[in-house]
Amino acid sequence: MKVLLALPSIEDREFLGKSRSMRLVGNYIPSLGFGYLASYLRRENVDVMIHNPIIPGHVGEIANVVEQWKPDILGLTAITSHVRSITPLLKILNDKNLHPIIILGGVHITALPEETMRSYAVDLGVVGEGEITLVEIVKRYRDGDKELQNIPGTVFRSNGGIKLAPSRPFIYPLD
Repeated sequence: MKVLLALPSIEDREFLGKSRSMRLVGNYIPSLGFGYLASYLRRENVDVMIHNPIIPGHVGEIANVVEQWKPDILGLTAITSHVRSITPLLKILNDKNLHPIIILGGVHITALPEETMRSYAVDLGVVGEGEITLVEIVKRYRDGDKELQNIPGTVFRSNGGIKLAPSRPFIYPLD
């Protein structure tokens, strides 16, 4: 089982506004959350790759990594400024006939789960802390569950609609 964790770059730089600091920060903040997710997955013998470019690039870079590495699952994280890059990424993946399970996590989908699922054609969303939820998704997928519905801490598609599964408790204690 292979999982690629990736942060889409900000394709629409105008979205950041005219602030010089926002334009500089755009993609330069590495995702510490990827390290947490990867450590949980590696405990379950999952092969994990992190694609978190420090220098802004094009979402085509993620598609190239998917094409070369062929992950079963592509896990994306996105704050609001990054989420708009998901549609161009999905188009490139589709044009290249690449179809990993696409999971979106992060602040944006946590704040607006149903709206985000309606707006972006991802397979599954992770709402809240993702470490335990992502491990459960991977285990169920590895065991043959291709629908991945009603996993606590997720938002998913069902019968033409969007469903929000029960929330998952916070990880406690953190240490």
